[in-house]
Amino acid sequence: MIVSMNWLKEYVEIDCPIDEYTERMNMTGNNVEGICKNTAVEGVVLVGKIISKEKHPDADKLSVCKVDIGKGRIETVISAATNIQEGDIIPLALPGTILNGKRIEKTMFRGIESSGMMCSGEELGLDDSVLPKNSEEGIYIFSEPIDVGEDAFRHLGLDDTIIDFEITNNRPDCQSMIGMARESAAAFYKKALIPEAKVVENKNEIQQYLSVEIADPDLCYRYVARMMRVKKIEPSPLWMQRKLMACGMRPINNIVDVTNYILLEIGQPLHAFDYKMIEGKQIHVRRAKPGETITTLDGKERNTHENLLLIADANKGVGIAGIMGGQNSEITNETAMIVLESAAFDATNIRKSAFDLDMNTDAASLFSKGVNPHFCDYAADRAANLLMEIGAAELIEGMIDIYPNPTAAKKLVVDTDWVNRFLGMNLLTEEMMRSLKSLEIDAKLVSEHSIELISPLHRTDINIKEDIAEEIVRIYGYEKIPSTLNSASSYVSPKNEGFAFKTRVRKILASLGGYEVLTYTFTAYDKIKAFDETTQKENVVEIMNPLGEATSYMRTSLAFSLLEAVGVNIAKKNAKGIFFELGNVYANKKDDEGLPMQNEKVAITAYGGYDYYDVKGIIESLFEQIGAASAEYKRSERTYLHQGISADLRIGGEVLGYIGQTHPKVAQKFGISENVFIAEIDLSVLRKYTDMKFVYEPLAKYPSLLRDMAVVVPAEVLNGDVVKAIEEAGEPLLKKAELFDVYTGQQIQKGYKSLAYSLFFSSAERTLNDAEADEAFERILHALEQRFGAKLR
Repeated sequence: MIVSMNWLKEYVEIDCPIDEYTERMNMTGNNVEGICKNTAVEGVVLVGKIISKEKHPDADKLSVCKVDIGKGRIETVISAATNIQEGDIIPLALPGTILNGKRIEKTMFRGIESSGMMCSGEELGLDDSVLPKNSEEGIYIFSEPIDVGEDAFRHLGLDDTIIDFEITNNRPDCQSMIGMARESAAAFYKKALIPEAKVVENKNEIQQYLSVEIADPDLCYRYVARMMRVKKIEPSPLWMQRKLMACGMRPINNIVDVTNYILLEIGQPLHAFDYKMIEGKQIHVRRAKPGETITTLDGKERNTHENLLLIADANKGVGIAGIMGGQNSEITNETAMIVLESAAFDATNIRKSAFDLDMNTDAASLFSKGVNPHFCDYAADRAANLLMEIGAAELIEGMIDIYPNPTAAKKLVVDTDWVNRFLGMNLLTEEMMRSLKSLEIDAKLVSEHSIELISPLHRTDINIKEDIAEEIVRIYGYEKIPSTLNSASSYVSPKNEGFAFKTRVRKILASLGGYEVLTYTFTAYDKIKAFDETTQKENVVEIMNPLGEATSYMRTSLAFSLLEAVGVNIAKKNAKGIFFELGNVYANKKDDEGLPMQNEKVAITAYGGYDYYDVKGIIESLFEQIGAASAEYKRSERTYLHQGISADLRIGGEVLGYIGQTHPKVAQKFGISENVFIAEIDLSVLRKYTDMKFVYEPLAKYPSLLRDMAVVVPAEVLNGDVVKAIEEAGEPLLKKAELFDVYTGQQIQKGYKSLAYSLFFSSAERTLNDAEADEAFERILHALEQRFGAKLR
């Protein structure tokens, strides 16, 4: 919020130095982000009047001007400006004045001496963006008569101090000069002088000209309309221009400037419509119709949608509520009557609509933070009074005020002992009452320790007793809260087993050579489809208000995020790598709370010379180190995996995930031309079959016996099934079975393959003899023959 100190002092007495003022405001929670003073000019700049202008006899582009600066002094000034005329009132810097570091001296221009310099707005330190149109290029021209010889600095407001306050979202009441005046008055225990705005009128003439309907009261809480007859459209008074420019707004004309003035003073956006463009003498506040378009004041045609709120007449939209008016109803030099709109719209709707339309206007910014409907009539009356005061318009008596659900003041009762306990202080009741009354909170003591209060209507953020305690202490002074040592505690919070499990998984995968990556949960549907072509759109969670098309859906898998990371690394010449990610994936199925399902998974990918068995080894090592049960490997039919080099993982009868080589066609869609292997595991399933309570087992005291076994089985038999059968048949002496060779060739019948295993036998109680190992070996072979038709090779 930009605050002009000169303007602020019209509402509240501030008699302390600016540093003391800003320090106090900071301590009351009104953070000062910056302080700006004009440093462009040192010296004297007076108001002058051009009484003659003649062409320089020896220079085509120069003019010789006689400038009256009062007290009988007429100065000769040479200028190349093209926007000045005889009779213009301008700022004149006299010799000895320093402008932006440059000293002004008397100067000879081809035989004629120039005694000073007529100044542009930029030379005086004014921002080009706030200058009136007639002063954008060239000399600054005052828009109304001013006595010559007076201080131009004062008339331009260049003696002002500008303060930029940071306003938090819970304090929309501070988005105005009056709001900051109230805050300043409370901080210094003074009274803010709020301008009177009551319009004197005797009849309801407006009813003859206009009717208003709020068709969608859920999006428009209040709508106030006033009408005025335009007397003349011209530049606004200098005092108004000065205030607008100080707060960063360009003066336009008297009608527009009054609406902008109210925006800054009260924080209530207003809009003025040309009455003759309102068809049917009706205003309807309604949602847009299908296919409806509107051309806004910036000349752009806007497509609407069903949740966009329009201000419409009987046949068309004439403005986008809370954002920008329509070009078809804008004020022109021919405008004879205007309709002034002062309304309160739904903040969420305005914020979404402004985002959808990419329209970041001052009005939208204020409405998005919440405009208090209580002050709509006050703002309309204040604007009407100003328009009459400056001679811009005359009143059409009467006001239309549609307010379906008026806001009521909130009543609270607060216990003073509770306030002190809550704040950790020992404030007297009188100190609490002083703070509350300085904030215009109607408070009275109903018992020794009880305060009954009514929250002012401009403070929509005061709703509960904690809000009252906060208001008391910030006005009393945060710096007065006594310093105390924190009390020590030996309490140890219970361990979050889920977090510990995920941390363990991360550490293990990193120790196995993996690099953790973090990717967005938002993605595009095209990417989801590129990875898994079987995905149906109705099964994907769509985001209601996405940042863009590329982030409009929630991911269904971690795999394609990792494939994108692989593609980027390959493009950057990172020849090989193992990446992993832990994160949520989403499905458009409802959980117990009616929300989309989300599962936490871990995905692993490897490329650059790694193969299926490397990824399988990482998974098995992970399972071993977290105490997980062994997984079964079943042939996978997933379309995004290579059918010959992939498997589904199951554990305890549940689907755990998958492992395999990414199908080459899928890999190519992610810019990958080499083999890339990927695995994705459901952590919620894995955790159920994990026991991270490890029990120490001493090293074996007795030697083990090794036997190798090579069996021929049908080609479709899976290694995992064979290993499981070996382990079951070899109990209790078999400790481990490892596959060390797979062979198909001339010596093996077509449709079959040879699997070779190393079998390790041992006992914790004694040294095994060959006969015991041979017996277990035969038992295993028999089981394989019975189950798979295996033959010993």
